[in-house]
Amino acid sequence: MVRYRPQREASEVLTWAKENVIDGLPYTPSARYVFYVVMHEFGFGKKDLKRFEKWTIRARKGFWNGWHPNILSDSIREAKIFGGGYETPSDWFASFREDACLLDKRINQEYYVEIHFEAQAMYGQFEYYTDAYEVPLIPFRGDASIPFKWEIAKRLEDMWERYQKPIMILYFGDWDPKGREIPENAFRDINRWCSARFEFVRCGLTREQVRELDIKENPERPGTYQWEAVKDKDARDIILSNLEEYWNQGAVSERVKEEEEATAKWKESIESVVSELEES
Repeated sequence: MVRYRPQREASEVLTWAKENVIDGLPYTPSARYVFYVVMHEFGFGKKDLKRFEKWTIRARKGFWNGWHPNILSDSIREAKIFGGGYETPSDWFASFREDACLLDKRINQEYYVEIHFEAQAMYGQFEYYTDAYEVPLIPFRGDASIPFKWEIAKRLEDMWERYQKPIMILYFGDWDPKGREIPENAFRDINRWCSARFEFVRCGLTREQVRELDIKENPERPGTYQWEAVKDKDARDIILSNLEEYWNQGAVSERVKEEEEATAKWKESIESVVSELEES
């Protein structure tokens, strides 16, 4: 665990913030929210935000004085939309005809596998080539935040508890100092916060792939190589060859067949029930 001994000012501010702001809220606030409360209490200016955020990062990583990685949330701006639902009860009854059996594809696998990658921009490509495998896709969006890393650590613990299988993390990203630093920093914390053991495998880019595939360097940063510079066919081969080393797609096909058989039985048995409900 990272030891953190804050100086007097940081200690006073962090202690006050936890006791008078965070502990009194029924939800998890962001660092920015807490800062604006602290700003008025201690006479800070907006220029002090980065300094405050550094204090909270060190306190959370060091579990200092009741602080922990999940005590603050990420600052995410997203719309919350309400509405929807069925127009009539009959429409709801009829929807049961569309229900299908969904089975866990990990049950008869040798490993529990996740695919992690450096940039959100890579998501479409990974989703397209791995959709049939039903393996979790985790985009890092650059440097991983503390809540994001904590969430991964706790999820891996849950997956170990559920499946009792070796955990494999397959990682893909740029071949440059930052591209190597992002997963190293993230998994250093994840490993420290996760009671389940897992294996991290850097699948691409690697120095060997850069040389063998003749990948063009980033013209703005000579000597560095981006995942997006890999030809799509080569990227597909890198993704699937690594995934198929740990994932048995034949076992997935067996589960899909079970789903189809169970769904057929469901549709046969539910038809009469739905018809009665629609008539009542």
